[in-house]
Amino acid sequence: MADGDKSFLVYDNGSTDARLLVFASDTGLRLLGMAETWLCDIVNCFGAVE
Repeated sequence: MADGDKSFLVYDNGSTDARLLVFASDTGLRLLGMAETWLCDIVNCFGAVE
């Protein structure tokens, strides 16, 4: 995370069976917004800026 960047909870589906929490930083969201392609697995998601 960049200096001064804040992490925060972006999404919580509120499920009690299969809860999904998404955390991101301002910088991470900005980079994903610039990406044309996202590569994801069960644990991580990365944006590939082309």
